[in-house]
Amino acid sequence: MPIVGKAAIYTRVSTDRQQDGASLDVQLEACQRYCESNGLIVVAEFRDVLSGLNPDRLKYREAIELARSKAVDKLIVWRLDRLGRDLAEYATQLRDLKRQGVDVVSVTQPGESVMMQQMAGVFAEQESRDKSVRIAASKLHRAKAGKWNGRPPLGYDKKQHPDGGYVLVPNRDAKLVRELFTLYGSGNVSLYGLTDVLNEKRHGDDVRTRAAVWNLLKNPAYVGMVRHGKWSHSKFIPKPEVTLTKGLHPAIVDQATFDRVQARLNSNSRIRGTGGLRPTFLFAGLVYCGSCGRRYSGHRNPRERIYYNCNRKVFAGDCKASGIDEVRIRAVVLGPLEVLFGKLHQAEMRTMVRNDLERELAAIDAKANVGQVELGAEQSRLSTKLTRIEDLYLDGSLSRDRYLERREGTERQLEAIKAKLAAHPRVSPTDIEPLFARVDELDGELPNDDEWREIVAETVERIVIREHDISVVWREAYRSLPSLT
Repeated sequence: MPIVGKAAIYTRVSTDRQQDGASLDVQLEACQRYCESNGLIVVAEFRDVLSGLNPDRLKYREAIELARSKAVDKLIVWRLDRLGRDLAEYATQLRDLKRQGVDVVSVTQPGESVMMQQMAGVFAEQESRDKSVRIAASKLHRAKAGKWNGRPPLGYDKKQHPDGGYVLVPNRDAKLVRELFTLYGSGNVSLYGLTDVLNEKRHGDDVRTRAAVWNLLKNPAYVGMVRHGKWSHSKFIPKPEVTLTKGLHPAIVDQATFDRVQARLNSNSRIRGTGGLRPTFLFAGLVYCGSCGRRYSGHRNPRERIYYNCNRKVFAGDCKASGIDEVRIRAVVLGPLEVLFGKLHQAEMRTMVRNDLERELAAIDAKANVGQVELGAEQSRLSTKLTRIEDLYLDGSLSRDRYLERREGTERQLEAIKAKLAAHPRVSPTDIEPLFARVDELDGELPNDDEWREIVAETVERIVIREHDISVVWREAYRSLPSLT
């Protein structure tokens, strides 16, 4: 057979478990036979194990770039849907490659015209859509019946249920899982310590990270529940509501221990955000770098002066933020609070503050109502714009790069609008009652550092250091109070 051209072969399966007669080896052998029979030299072979809906597959991108460079005459695939199931991506690549003189050839669909190839893309995307809807409905049905979807968590295996689907059954690691919950629930072992215990007990088999252990402790499967919807993602259907259903599998952790662990996880999450259970420094966990966004940490120098430094600068060295003396932060944060406390100590001032706050809230509500209407109109305009961009792209009037740029920009604007529509905070005068109570406790005296820490944690959202400037972001409930504005 005389040599008539060069070819690259692209093969793809969605998962490494796909063995339905179209495995990677089966696809590759068929493509190689085609090339040999048609006088094509194979200069490169590419294979992906990813969904065809993902246009950013590494080997797919490499195959397309090779074809665009005109290093090959043909791109060979087993079926056209191996190239992809995203219609917009698929149609664009077919068109662009054809313009550059590169043919996409399916060894099981030979002789297809460009129109038929494009139709194949339409059918492939519709098949993915139908499959996604069927799988989602099937998973929801199984979850509601107490059956398990996906991989079993540590401590369980899964077995086939007589009526279809799978049910979890405890295995030899169930005892270890109970031990982990008991240890963490006791309050004597940290997450890092628990991670070490788990990896030591399993002797390096399937090493788990701290994040993996956190997810393990949050998993309601261990108390006999089936959770559905948390990890669901589909291009074609909305993310479902997260639901919990009593499972058909037995619990391996009792409810009291599970609840105790959840309480500690939630408590530690709040504590880590504010510098720990007993912070060493007054503003620990509240000071942020205005350059890189990382937190500042406090330290005491040999002269017993307290300074705060950007963590990124300390550990990575690529932030140029300056350290700052705690004395300066005290002046900016505690000064206005001292003035406020002096005012709130007077009963008539408290009444005036409450009245002013009520009037301001009424004005905010009126303004928000107008704003909601304007935001709704802007959301509608952006949705129409997004549809128009999609149409231009599918019609070939917009390049892929320009399409992606305009789509991403419009989607960002839409997300910002949605966030504004969802956020309509309303501060109540009762939100500042704890501060009034604190003023009563002090009875005209200034707080000590321990008391200041509680007050600052209650009133300050964050302190931002930008170069040598200090700015305070007060919590929503306190932003309108006199001396803090």
